[in-house]
Amino acid sequence: MPSDCHFLSLLVFLCGLGWYAARLYRGFRKSVKTNEEKGVNEWTVVNSNALKLVMTYLPRISCAVCASDRNVRALVELHGPVDSYGVSWRGLVSFFKNNRYWFKGRMCSHVVHFEYNEDHEHYVQCIVDVRDVRAVELVVWWLQLAKVRSLHLKGTQIMKRSHTLRALSALLTDTSLTSAGSALPAVLEELTSSERLFPCIEGSNQNLDFLSHCKHLRKIALTCESIVSLKEIEKLRELEALRMSCILLRNVQPLNECVRLQKLYLNGCKNLRSLEGVERLKELVELSAADSQVSDLSPLSGCIHLASLNLNNCTEVHSLSSLKQLRSLTELRLSKSGMCDLRPLFHYAVLKHLNIQGWPTACVVGLEYLTGLTELCLSSTDVSDIIRLRMLKGLKRLDLSFCSSLNTLEGIESLPVLRELLLSRSKVRDFSPLTHCVQLQKLDLCGCSQLSSLDPLRSLIDLTELDLSSTNVSDLSPISPCARLAKLALNSCYKLHSLHGLEAVTALSELSAKHTYVTDLRPLADCVRLRRINVNYSFNLRSLAGLERITDLLELSLERTNVTDLMPLIGCVHLQKLNVNYCFSLRSLKELDNLTSLTSLSCNYLSVSNLTVPLRHACTY
Repeated sequence: MPSDCHFLSLLVFLCGLGWYAARLYRGFRKSVKTNEEKGVNEWTVVNSNALKLVMTYLPRISCAVCASDRNVRALVELHGPVDSYGVSWRGLVSFFKNNRYWFKGRMCSHVVHFEYNEDHEHYVQCIVDVRDVRAVELVVWWLQLAKVRSLHLKGTQIMKRSHTLRALSALLTDTSLTSAGSALPAVLEELTSSERLFPCIEGSNQNLDFLSHCKHLRKIALTCESIVSLKEIEKLRELEALRMSCILLRNVQPLNECVRLQKLYLNGCKNLRSLEGVERLKELVELSAADSQVSDLSPLSGCIHLASLNLNNCTEVHSLSSLKQLRSLTELRLSKSGMCDLRPLFHYAVLKHLNIQGWPTACVVGLEYLTGLTELCLSSTDVSDIIRLRMLKGLKRLDLSFCSSLNTLEGIESLPVLRELLLSRSKVRDFSPLTHCVQLQKLDLCGCSQLSSLDPLRSLIDLTELDLSSTNVSDLSPISPCARLAKLALNSCYKLHSLHGLEAVTALSELSAKHTYVTDLRPLADCVRLRRINVNYSFNLRSLAGLERITDLLELSLERTNVTDLMPLIGCVHLQKLNVNYCFSLRSLKELDNLTSLTSLSCNYLSVSNLTVPLRHACTY
């Protein structure tokens, strides 16, 4: 009986609640109807037509749209799923004639995403995926309410020109869609994209009219291959940084009105022949015109604050005489350019970084006069010795990679502060001079086939990065004193059968030993700071003993090894990525049950019948 009373009471309560809710709903509809007659919705300050579009758009984005404060929206997006999700079809005979055909695509999951990064610490960057043009049109009102200052476009590379223009027209409209918002051209300070915006198609030249209303832009970074003119740029008087890659662009004359410009990057403008227009840019600090047809550098004489100049692959430049007036120039890149004379730079003490990769030997004579250099790149040159560099006492980084005529390091002992040395693929035979480079922190000896002994490296106790790939090294014990070594590469060291010598290298965080004959990992037992290990194609490796104590390991790649069990990984509770492709000796994955952080598992062609464990943790394959 009491239970019946309780039931009746509950029924009466629910009926009353329903009646009250109905009255509230009728009152709400009456209010909305009144406001619709006025043409606005007082609750959202959005016109009724736009509100209908919102309801269409809402399912396409994350729940962040429900937040009213733009900082809250940004935080929600930061902690929510981002980018896109993978979709794959395999062996669908009804769709493909070849039933072995495999297709993998990516579908847009968020049209809008907010992100903080090192370039946007004080205000958020808004990333818009423009592949869904309709969704972009529906989101503009929201971006206007948020008063977006930085806009980054994604998905432009696969879009038709007409669709791209439609998306840009919607985003950069000068019409405000809400009374509380502002049209993006009125507030936008940055417009960027890491993908091609307008692919170069014959007979389809494009201009920059879509920027005409964005008067407050400070930064532009776009790859517009079919752009033939920068005509609309002169209207952007507040522009400070411009990065454009335009194959059809021939001149930059419109830039002469952008007097606040500090950074200008025109890489890949293969038809650019003149720099006329930059002579008035007194505040210009960085200029890059790599891979262009520029021949005359005289317009740069007026850029008195220019500090960095990149003319890599500019084969038409034959003289540096116009640079004599640039007293602030500290970085000069002339890789594979048409230059043949360094004399205009002699006694240029302010120059710190010089890249003359690919120059003939006769053209590098006189380097000893550039005593202010701290970084020098001689990669792919014909230099046979470095004795002439003895006067460069302040040199900290030296790149001698791919110097096929270099067979001695005599003279390097005179560089007391050398921190980084790159000798990849050189023909050096005697490495004993390295003994004196006690301040070296990074050493690249990849492909130095004459290197068989590491004895010259015993004294390099400050080393943090070492690449010994494709050498004839067989014993690692000489580098045991290098206690600060964090990154070590031993790929394709075919004479290497053991990792003994690494026991004392306890600072090691990354080890790559692909294509070696290493038999066990026990020498790594004390390297508890290891985060990434790659021993792919080490066929003699059968056991993971030694990894039990490396609990902070994040990534492990064992492809085509003969590992028989994963028991030593039980303690690696932070492991996120594991590759056991083609590990034919592996029979079980049950040891992964405790690895709850595992998010990526590659396990193709295994003799394993039970995949319950990785599926339980929602691993991707």
